Amino acid sequence: MPKLAAFDVDLHRVHGFCREVGRLCYNAPAWPYDVIATYDRILVEVASPVATGASSAEDYNRRKWAIGNSIMVGRLFEWATHHYDPAKILVSSADQWTLKHPEKLREQVAGVYGQDNHDIRACRCMLFYFQTNPEKWQPLLAYYDGLSTKKKTK
Repeated sequence: MPKLAAFDVDLHRVHGFCREVGRLCYNAPAWPYDVIATYDRILVEVASPVATGASSAEDYNRRKWAIGNSIMVGRLFEWATHHYDPAKILVSSADQWTLKHPEKLREQVAGVYGQDNHDIRACRCMLFYFQTNPEKWQPLLAYYDGLSTKKKTK
């Protein structure tokens, strides 16, 4: 079985977890590149390409998160092009990998409800959902290439 880790990025802070070791990093200001290099594959949640907030304030916060996430994922990809295989970085947006399950439900399904920190639980859920739905994850460039540049109308 390949060595697999999951990372959650929130506003320029990185949180990481793997089943064999536990926490790899928490609230780190940068990617733990030396740790990542030891894994066969890593999972990273990326920003969804849509605004889905119920209010303009919520949309603003989601856009801020999306920009920060994009910056951090860009740094990871740049490092990977020189020191790692970028195809080993598998990404998925939250609306895809979670199967649209609310946070509490996915934590219960993954068996991590109430354990550890919120961000580490997210990593643990990514690992659990990857086991049953690996098709929801793809290499970063494939994900990016799959995003449509055409506005879709109803």
